[in-house]
Formats: sequence, C-alpha cells, structure tokens
Amino acid sequence: MKYYSVLFLMLMLVSCAVTKPTVNKLDSINVADAMEKCSHPGEVHTILPLQFPMAAQVVRHADCLGISNMLMVMYTGEATEKSVTAAKLLMLMYVEFQNINFTDIILSGVYLKTDTFKSKDNSLVSVTFFELLESNKEVIK
Repeated sequence: MKYYSVLFLMLMLVSCAVTKPTVNKLDSINVADAMEKCSHPGEVHTILPLQFPMAAQVVRHADCLGISNMLMVMYTGEATEKSVTAAKLLMLMYVEFQNINFTDIILSGVYLKTDTFKSKDNSLVSVTFFELLESNKEVIK
C-alpha cells in the first residue's frame, strides 16, 4: 500500500510540473512584420479584376517570418468568406501553374491565416498567407 501511495504522489508531482509554453508559428505571422521583414519578394504577380473576380497581388517570399516558402495574396477590402476563398483559389492556380511548368518538384499549399491592415490612403487591405510545400515527383509516384 505504501508503494502505491508513493507512486500516486510521484504521478501528482509530475502532472503538476510546469511545462514550457509552446510558441505557435501562426502568432508570428502578421502584415506589419511581413512588410518590415520580408522586403524582397522572389515573385510578384498582379491579378486584374477582368481576369478574376477580384483584383489581387500574389507575392512569393523565401524565408519570411519563419516560413521557408511563403505565398501571400493581397487584396483590398475586408477578409470575407468570398475573398478568402478567392485567395485560396489563386494559391491553387499558382501551385498548379508551377507544377505544370517545373518538372523536378511538386508544390502544394497550406492556408496559414488572414490578416488586415489600413493602407496609407486609409483603405482596408487584407492579406491571406500560405505556406508552400515542395515534394520530389519521384517520391509521389
């Protein structure tokens, strides 16, 4: 019985131990930091509203805010379900274009988050962030 009491006490002490808080990588992703720390994009594509339901810019960065391969879709206005869905569609179209035109890797995209900010002319701008993941084509076959 004494053995079980000591075991129970040890389990209680272990369960009450202070754990180190984990830092979520999404917490560090925001427009203000992206504008300050991710100044030289590898690619920028402008999407006109004649080509797509909304005007947008698709921007690709390497090593931005702890993400090794980041894609941002920027558009004016609030982040509504429609605009975020359109941003996801732009990401999918970008990935598909890259996968067709480059034979050695396959890209896929993961939605991270959407953030908004006020521009210099006081209009609302939304940015939807994605992480691009690369795989070798031989591995997927």
